[in-house]
Amino acid sequence: EEAAALQLEVFNNNQNLSSEDQYWLDMDGTQRPQVSLILASDVMAYSNDADLVANTIMTALVEGGRAILVSPSIGRFGVEDFPECCRNVGLDVEVTRLESDHDSEESNLTEEEQDTLVQELESACVGFKENYKFTMFTIDKPITSK
Repeated sequence: EEAAALQLEVFNNNQNLSSEDQYWLDMDGTQRPQVSLILASDVMAYSNDADLVANTIMTALVEGGRAILVSPSIGRFGVEDFPECCRNVGLDVEVTRLESDHDSEESNLTEEEQDTLVQELESACVGFKENYKFTMFTIDKPITSK
């Protein structure tokens, strides 16, 4: 963990970031170094979570960093608003619809990718249902010239 923190600090220093840009405060008020990758799932459940998650990603990522989030598409408030919230804080976002229902026209996956998704979900998720619908967000924090 120390090596990762040191590598992150070196990366941040190489990016010519000011010291205040290298850190963010967690929910307990603890100062944390910015990271280059965030992986998260099912982090939005309430209507204001889209704004909160977008702001947290913007603050916690180094410039040029990436976040990948996966969320159920049904029964989660804020998921539909999340791309706009990301763009409002200056993040770039790509949305991928993941549908395990082969008959769905909402998915942007090939039939082979759909089959692989269903197989992986069946083996990894307790209680998986054949018609699950997910949204995957790939979020990038642009590098700004100073």
